[in-house]
Parts: sequence; structure tokens; C-alpha cells
Amino acid sequence: MTQGDTVLVDDLADFRFFSKDCVLFAALCREDEEEPLVCVDYVDIERHLEFPEPNLKSELSGDELVITAERFARCTDCR
Repeated sequence: MTQGDTVLVDDLADFRFFSKDCVLFAALCREDEEEPLVCVDYVDIERHLEFPEPNLKSELSGDELVITAERFARCTDCR
């Protein structure tokens, strides 16, 4: 494989139906012991899920507004 190629590792069809409150997490470990490749996906659309407060912080860095969050932040309002 070359950089940018993709390959199907597994298929969730074997699991049949599972609850929509699940989060899918996958880590593909590398043989060279470099950092593993990680993917997180939500089974339901994000607006249907409840997330903890992200604790947003904002600061001006030169002419850029930098917003950081401790956790996933969905639909943030920067008023």
C-alpha cells in the first residue's frame, strides 16, 4: 500500500443491530511501534447524543481567534 490508500479491515454487518447509544472505537496498531491509527465514530448523529461540557477557552493570538476544548464540542456558539 502507498500513502493515502485505504483498505477495509472489518465489516460491522456481523454485529447485526446494536444500540444507537454506542460509540465505535478502533485502533489499528502498527508493526513499527509508531503511534497507532485511531478512529472514533458515533452510531447515531451527534445532535441526538449528550456530551459533557467541553470547557471552551478562547484567546486572541495575533490576528487569529484560538478556541480550545477539554472535550468534544458540538455546535459551539462564539458570541
